[in-house]
Amino acid sequence: SSNFEISIESTAKMIADVMNSSVIIESEDLRTRPKTSEVDRLCGDNTLLASLTDWHPEYSGLSGFREGLVLTSKWFSSPNNLALYHSTDYVI
Repeated sequence: SSNFEISIESTAKMIADVMNSSVIIESEDLRTRPKTSEVDRLCGDNTLLASLTDWHPEYSGLSGFREGLVLTSKWFSSPNNLALYHSTDYVI
């Protein structure tokens, strides 16, 4: 949990920005959460975990999220790391 909300669209735009790329965001009505859904928003709170343990996120908030995307982008940009990643494998 991150203690903040961010939409999929905003996440995609941030990834594009981190990667110095541009994207066109398209959505399908079929995949949009119905207005009658019992869940309106998804936002986790890690306050209880932090208070019960000695754990705190190394990166937090929107700036921490962005930094995580930067690090992930750099990891995937390395041919050595990319060779370890098997996009067709389903691994749990």
